[in-house]
Amino acid sequence: MLLLGFAAVALYQARSTDTGSEVEWAAYSGPPERIVTTPLLSVRRMPEWLVSDITDQRLASAVEGVASVPSAPARTCVVAYRGDELVTEVRGDEPLVPASLNKILTAAVILELAGPDDTYVTEVFITTEARDSIADGVLDGDLYLVGDGDPVLSTPDYVDRWDEPRVYTDITDLAEQVAAELTRLGVDTITGGVVADESRYPEEERDYTQELPGAVFTGEEDENNEGNEEDGGNEDENNEDEGAAALIWKPSFLTENQAGPLSALLVNDGYVSYPDEPNRRANVRAEDPARQAVELFDDLLEAREFRIRSRTSKGTAPGIPDERTSLGRVESPPLNEIVTRMLSYSDNTIAEMLLKEIGIRSGLESARMAAVFGIYGVLQEFGLSLDEIVISDGSGLSSYNRITCTLVAEVLRRAGPDSALVDGLAEVGQSGTLSECLSRNPAVTGRVRAKTGTLNDVTALAGITETAIGDVITFAVIANGEAVGALGLCNDLQRTIITATAGHPYGPSADEVTPAPARAPAPPEAAAPDAAG
Repeated sequence: MLLLGFAAVALYQARSTDTGSEVEWAAYSGPPERIVTTPLLSVRRMPEWLVSDITDQRLASAVEGVASVPSAPARTCVVAYRGDELVTEVRGDEPLVPASLNKILTAAVILELAGPDDTYVTEVFITTEARDSIADGVLDGDLYLVGDGDPVLSTPDYVDRWDEPRVYTDITDLAEQVAAELTRLGVDTITGGVVADESRYPEEERDYTQELPGAVFTGEEDENNEGNEEDGGNEDENNEDEGAAALIWKPSFLTENQAGPLSALLVNDGYVSYPDEPNRRANVRAEDPARQAVELFDDLLEAREFRIRSRTSKGTAPGIPDERTSLGRVESPPLNEIVTRMLSYSDNTIAEMLLKEIGIRSGLESARMAAVFGIYGVLQEFGLSLDEIVISDGSGLSSYNRITCTLVAEVLRRAGPDSALVDGLAEVGQSGTLSECLSRNPAVTGRVRAKTGTLNDVTALAGITETAIGDVITFAVIANGEAVGALGLCNDLQRTIITATAGHPYGPSADEVTPAPARAPAPPEAAAPDAAG
């Protein structure tokens, strides 16, 4: 009606005659130099703010469609932002079990506390007294292998089993350094043994299968206490543990190797043996990962022709710098690369190791119950609402976790597309758990980065889309319902949110709604000759 009103006024003015003016104003002056071709009521005359509003409405409708997908359970939340503006939300503030979306919080907090360029250092020491005792090729003392919590310390053969390259810290490089330094010192025999020092994270907590929720449990009934998280894109079968509902982790998570045993001195994710082809369930767990690491290192030195007379053991290296001498050290890849490996491949072991480091960096403890409060603290510093939020672990394996679509979307939006956090997410159609998802859709490939989440009763996805016109869409969807995890990766809900955000903008573009350029009039036709008489 408003546009029709404008049209009527314009038409009236065009037909009115100013009786007080001279007649010459209306005299014919020849054809116009340019002709306006855009009709008065054309869509091209719509103001830009109206076009933007239509675009947002259509984006909102497409995003909201996720909650209407036939496979979407009643407890499904959806949130989307365009830039810093909320486009739409469906139950955005309802706390739901997030599965591996919890890793987004873990990653954001450790990056905030430590910075993307931070590294772990694994080092080998001898005492200064032992160094001074060296004579006739003999070192009278122990070697201390000190763990710094590096979650990707590995041997090349363990990592090379995957087709895709994965960042890691090479423990064989540390063995080479120590061997070279011992040789320089003239040592070929060690009277002591190699001692494992995992004191950075006390060894009492290898996993959470014996732990009750305690203070972090909300007390509400849990409808989602079954679960297996994806790892490297592999689906897991549904499993149930009788009487395991009250535990932070189900006991079956150990038999399925959902996460390796946790230690500040961890090699090869804490597995003693593993098949040539990656198969998590076929891995053999170390009962004591620090002892397994030190025994492996002992073997590496002996393979380099050093005689070590005593057995490996566990202990603590001297804490005073003047009392110890370094024989070698290896730094991990920068933290942002470790976070990328965790997020892209949904690595539960890395996530739980990062949680322990969050506890240490927050001035708390590495134990789970203390470390989760480090996450709460940083999220509060971000200014985010934590009403009814429950964080029980770092990986999202626990069915006691409760977060909202709004919270996880706000964390991603705050970080932005150029951050280490978002850069670490799997790229739809190209990498990680989403490498096969919509890989033949050119409108999606290369534009969407996201984190998947799957438990038996959970499917989730959160990430950022950079659209064809440069807009940034931040989104999150979490669905909780019986056996919804069986939908697997790249399911209907996940595909819908991906294509909905990648399809932006909806509606006319700025070029389409700008009045068309005026054109020059056509030249007059030549007069026809008079008919012959």
